[in-house]
Amino acid sequence: MLRSLFIVASEAAVSLTRRRVVRVRRVDALSPRQREVLAAVARGRLTKEIARDLGITEATVKTHLARACERLGAATRAQAVARYVASTRR
Repeated sequence: MLRSLFIVASEAAVSLTRRRVVRVRRVDALSPRQREVLAAVARGRLTKEIARDLGITEATVKTHLARACERLGAATRAQAVARYVASTRR
């Protein structure tokens, strides 16, 4: 009985290691507006230019950037843009 438990446990462990883990890329977690703002920053647009182009306030642009940084695990705006650009090139 004990031997059969070990066999079952080892088979379960092997089965778990064979499972493919599907991770959602952090960039996939961005909203369409966050992507739009990051793309504009990547093109060198200023916050006030992005706000004017999108018809939103500068504060809203900064909020979108802050949330994008959180979702991308980025400490700075530049790091978030770099991660976003790198993900779009794949």
